[in-house]
Amino acid sequence: MKSKSKKLTLAALAKKLGVSRQLLGSHVKNGGSPDLSDPEAWRIFLAAHGRSGSAPPDLRRKIAEQRLAILKEQRAALARKNALEAGELMPVASAVRQAGEAMGYTFSELERMARECPPGLAGQDAVTIGKRLSAEVEKIRKTLNEKFQTIKE
Repeated sequence: MKSKSKKLTLAALAKKLGVSRQLLGSHVKNGGSPDLSDPEAWRIFLAAHGRSGSAPPDLRRKIAEQRLAILKEQRAALARKNALEAGELMPVASAVRQAGEAMGYTFSELERMARECPPGLAGQDAVTIGKRLSAEVEKIRKTLNEKFQTIKE
C-alpha cells in the first residue's frame, strides 16, 4: 500500500505560515520552492528568499530581535567613539603606559629619598626627623605633580 503525504493547499499553507496565499503562489510559479506538504521547509525558504515582511511572524520577530541587537551594538560603538573623541575615554594601552610611566616616576622619587635622607637624619631627635620626612614627602608630591603633567597620551 502506498503512503501518500498529505499535501496542503496554498491557502492552508499560507494560513499556517502566517503569510499570504499570493506570496506562496508567486514562489511556486517562479520555481525552486519546497513541496507544499513541508511547512518547515517553507519557513526556511521564505527566510532565504522572501522579504522580512513576508516571513512568518515568529521569523519576523527573530529578525527584529537580531536587528535590535545589531543596532544596540552600533549605538554603543558610536557612543564609545564620541566619548573617545571628546577626551572622556582613552585606549587601555595608553592608560597602562601612562600608569607605568607614573609609577616609574614615583619609585624614582622614593629611591632618591631613601638614598638622600638617612645621612641627613643620623643623630637627629624624633621631632626633627618627623619634620624632615614631612618636608621630603611634600617635595616628592610637588615633583611628582610636575612630572605627571608631562605624561601625554
